[in-house]
Amino acid sequence: MGLFFNTQNTVSFLGLKLLRNSGIFTEAPMHSFVLTLAFLIVLFIEKPTKIKKTIFFEILILTITLVTTTSTTGLFICILAFYFYFYHYLPHYLRLILGLLSPVVIIALINLLIYKYQTGYGSFSVRLDDMKAGYDAWINHPFLGNGWTNERAIQQYMLGSRLLFDGNSGLSSGFFASLALTGGIQTIILFVLPYVLYSFKRKKYAFPILLFVLLINAIVNSTFIMITISMYMYASFFFDNGANTIPIEMNKHQLI
Repeated sequence: MGLFFNTQNTVSFLGLKLLRNSGIFTEAPMHSFVLTLAFLIVLFIEKPTKIKKTIFFEILILTITLVTTTSTTGLFICILAFYFYFYHYLPHYLRLILGLLSPVVIIALINLLIYKYQTGYGSFSVRLDDMKAGYDAWINHPFLGNGWTNERAIQQYMLGSRLLFDGNSGLSSGFFASLALTGGIQTIILFVLPYVLYSFKRKKYAFPILLFVLLINAIVNSTFIMITISMYMYASFFFDNGANTIPIEMNKHQLI
């Protein structure tokens, strides 16, 4: 009936056997990626011009949909994002309580990773091997890299079992793939310097930190949206003088 689109089998997630919500994508992790970006932008970038009920509804829908992708990375970032968000906006006495609860949050996140390692059918070990292989390939050409699409330069350092028939030889870490393929210079320009400049200018660290966690755990380094966000951070640093935003009605009047 064209009402449901499933591209992957059931997976074990938080003790349940669930179908992964892949949205319009062939794999659920990419759906989780765009949902996570939307979630972070709503929390940390968008100005609170909408009524509170609308923002709450958006955050609720994004959170529920993100969970249905059964992505551990998405859930991990979601929990951290909520913690950073509430810590920033709560009164001082509630911040103190939240700070005392930080060990509970850390333990919950560690347990989430342990559970992923035990039930993820090797996905966690594959990520670790990806990081090691990416690092080994990057060391050979630390400045300019091995070439934008030269994934074989990384694959030669992977575990042999991943290169066999029906093995998982795909890359999974965007940051280490960027280092190995495009080199340290371009990686710094695209994914390190803008994050640092944005944090320095805005005095807001949650968004770039969580974005960097996403970059490490997902092969999204060459996506248009990630590069666009980096350019946004550069623009925010060089051109945003901290003045109040001009009302949209004034912009329209000037255009007319």
